[in-house]
Amino acid sequence: MRDAISAGEVPGPRIVAADAPITITGGHCWYMSDQCDTEAEVAASVRAHAEGGADVVKVMLTGGFLHPEGDTPHRPVYDEPVLRALVGQAHEGGMRVAVHAHGVDGIRRAVDAGVDTVEHCTMTTRGGVRYDAALARRIAEAGIVVVPTLNRRWLDDDLPWTTRDVALDVLRRLREDGVRLAVGTDCGIDGVGHADHLWGLRTLVASGMTPSQAFAAATETGAEACGLSGEVGRLEPGSSADLIAVRADPRYDLDALAEPAAVMTRGALVHEVRP
Repeated sequence: MRDAISAGEVPGPRIVAADAPITITGGHCWYMSDQCDTEAEVAASVRAHAEGGADVVKVMLTGGFLHPEGDTPHRPVYDEPVLRALVGQAHEGGMRVAVHAHGVDGIRRAVDAGVDTVEHCTMTTRGGVRYDAALARRIAEAGIVVVPTLNRRWLDDDLPWTTRDVALDVLRRLREDGVRLAVGTDCGIDGVGHADHLWGLRTLVASGMTPSQAFAAATETGAEACGLSGEVGRLEPGSSADLIAVRADPRYDLDALAEPAAVMTRGALVHEVRP
């Protein structure tokens, strides 16, 4: 589908594709993942992803919150040599590495290994959320983009790992410590549809961002997270015309983004709502 869209054979969005995630045997999302345990196994898996045409490698470095029994969001499951082998093989093949990491220890290990993005980054520990300012500054210094998978659940009273106020405070502190945030929603999990992207912007605004800063997280920083800087994400000469038109100024009415009046990709109009 990615290649057909790129070739202009069918209209569609620009796709940056990953294959199945890489996880340990029986690890987080094992049922839809490539289960690997050793340096040799992860390197072989990454090579297979490259041969299959993947643009990105996704690795489950910690547990998560989909499986309450036995999953450990605070604990990294790959040691540093295995993770470095995975990252090195991916970068050698021209692929970026996106790491699912909730816990502080896993996030630190991801930074040490030189990953490109950290997904979730909730700063959890065995005893709850413990924000690590020094680690946040290391993320910023390394140029790693954090994708905190924001969705409509974030504005509920409670999240699986903490309260709404604590989670929003982590976003605020990450930003204050220089970490660049991109918008992603973890779409596909219960209650989070594939058309719910706007909730990512709404949540960033709830954490203290201005609407314009949230737009940058969804566009310019999002392009960087996908390895597309200079191609998309900015309105400037030389960039691809991947655009939407809306009927109100979203700096004052964020919900205007929910119903675009027109959609253009690569300079071609693919959707327009007539008055």
